[in-house]
Amino acid sequence: MLLKIFFERVLGYVDGILEKNRFQLTEEQKKSLTEIKNRSYSEHKEVDSFLNELGEKYGI
Repeated sequence: MLLKIFFERVLGYVDGILEKNRFQLTEEQKKSLTEIKNRSYSEHKEVDSFLNELGEKYGI
């Protein structure tokens, strides 16, 4: 449950940053974020793996 709350907050921050700074996501990025949002709790990854995945995909 704690990881779910964490991921919801992270995605909320990302949405806020994108809205405030008017960043435009590519269709691939939108699809990837939607897939992450729609994952069941059991499919979520450890935080380190999740952050590494974001870093590899988006250079974060």
